[in-house]
Amino acid sequence: MAAATCGSPASAQWISTAPQPPIENISSIIQERKNTQVFQEAVTKAGGWRIFEKLGDITVMVPDDDACRIAQVNGSFSGLHTETEARDFVFRHVVKGQVNLQSVDRPRTLGVIEGERVIANWVPVSSPVQSVREGQVAYATALSGAPLPLRVEKGSAYIGRARIQGATGFVVLGGSVFVVDGCVI
Repeated sequence: MAAATCGSPASAQWISTAPQPPIENISSIIQERKNTQVFQEAVTKAGGWRIFEKLGDITVMVPDDDACRIAQVNGSFSGLHTETEARDFVFRHVVKGQVNLQSVDRPRTLGVIEGERVIANWVPVSSPVQSVREGQVAYATALSGAPLPLRVEKGSAYIGRARIQGATGFVVLGGSVFVVDGCVI
């Protein structure tokens, strides 16, 4: 839901009235993860952790450093030379809404242990929850505008081209953070 500010139509601005994610939690979670320096450097170059402010519910899919090195070698990631490149890279890895994983083996528990079969739940901002089971797909949209398929194959969840490392997941008020083993786009 959004509310307009007072003023002339030309100067009207829209502000989000949705609960805001606790930026300190999202940044702390990512900074505590080992092997995520490339993503952290991209956030810094793109304007710092405050770029996530006022986005409402988000899920950040943090590619691990090994994935970024592989992407550089195969040419799908050219580096972070400018603020625009850094922001584009970060926004390709953030979706509006929340992704969470649930164990098939422990169905009443959110979160998974590495190796467990999973159900991926996609919670869009203004739509009902979509549960994605083995062989199914739902689509999230990255902040960059790119559609990202969320699917479950062979017991693992994937978003775009990257496998979600379920044991790395954190769901906090207003957002989720996962480490992924590849660049999602």
